[in-house]
Amino acid sequence: MSNTNNNVIQEIKHNYVRMEEALIAELFMTVNNHHLTAGTFREKIWKDFFENIIPKKFAIEQGAFLIDSHGKVSNETDLVIFDEQYTPYIFKNRNIKFIPYEAVAAVIQCKSVQLDTNNIKIWVDSIDKLNPVEKLGLEGYAGSALGEPILNKGRKIKPLKILCGLFPNSNKNETRKNTECDLIISANTNQDGKQDENNPLSIISSQHTIEELFKKITLSSTKKENNLRLKELEERVKELNLEESNSIVKELDNLKNRFESNSEELTNKKNSSSTNDKLINLELEVSNLEISKFKTEDFSIYKKDKKDKKDKKINLLTLVFQLNQYLMLINNPVLFPHRAYIEMFNASKNNIED
Repeated sequence: MSNTNNNVIQEIKHNYVRMEEALIAELFMTVNNHHLTAGTFREKIWKDFFENIIPKKFAIEQGAFLIDSHGKVSNETDLVIFDEQYTPYIFKNRNIKFIPYEAVAAVIQCKSVQLDTNNIKIWVDSIDKLNPVEKLGLEGYAGSALGEPILNKGRKIKPLKILCGLFPNSNKNETRKNTECDLIISANTNQDGKQDENNPLSIISSQHTIEELFKKITLSSTKKENNLRLKELEERVKELNLEESNSIVKELDNLKNRFESNSEELTNKKNSSSTNDKLINLELEVSNLEISKFKTEDFSIYKKDKKDKKDKKINLLTLVFQLNQYLMLINNPVLFPHRAYIEMFNASKNNIED
């Protein structure tokens, strides 16, 4: 790395140190006897902070609810990081916002010095009770730069749960254990409740490795769920009216036999994974066939007319889902090389001067 480039990297690193100092200074501004005002003020500080560090693909809403396709709704969340680029709101009007569960990447609660772990657990439970779409045929379709459809492979991911606030530095490990959050960002306080000058900011992860975190946020399929998926798949294949000689019909019969006659095999982790992969691949084949039969009229949403009792299309609500499905067909996600940039910053040789 040349001296000029190294100086630029050093300046960027130095700027981040100053940004951290400014963040801490803002969080510790006092609003005496106005706890609600102080809480809202700090939420805005955290919102601005996250907006500076996440890609613009993600939007951040303040004070929103999560909703899943089963009709379950979470408790109100201080900040929601979600994909606004390809996902519509379920409902938004001024300060009333319902965001679909599948779009949410992270949920954030912002707290001041007083932390009620019971309330945090209630909030966490309200998030964990939500579920993504489980039936492959209802998940929607995305497109790739290769002109081929990208279909949901059945993996279910929970959003990251993040807790931000002003917390005692001495209790940070206890806070991590008692809140069940994936990430805690703490502006540390000393015993007097004032800023800890020696260790002003802590980033605490609930897991030690990326693999551990991924396992924690991934909802694995149980044998019961796989059996339900197999039954749903059988119904979908029947609707396609395929001939018995079709490879999909044959593979479906093979999977049914494996599930019914060899339960011991499914208890073996390796074999179970193999069977699940076969099930996923078969679901994707069926979804590919369904795409060709999926009509634009299938996006229509209706209500019963009070006068003639006939179904009447709700055009605006229909447009929300139809247009966003069309946009997903143009989706071409870019995978960001995080480790390459981490190595670049760590490769800069000079230390930052205070």
